[in-house]
Amino acid sequence: MPLEFDPTARISPLADIEESTRGTIYRGGANSMIDSFVKIKPVGGTGHVIMGERVMINSGCVLYS
Repeated sequence: MPLEFDPTARISPLADIEESTRGTIYRGGANSMIDSFVKIKPVGGTGHVIMGERVMINSGCVLYS
């Protein structure tokens, strides 16, 4: 699973980011943050999750690609 996060991005160790079997890309810009208890799940297709700079995904959010 390609994780392409800027070195200044922060991902909580309690975030649940599932692996993709179809090549989904997860990308985060400078100073972006994924909080605890966020779930990112690829559910089919080849959709990508791309966050810009200074994006914050707060606790409890669920993203499907």
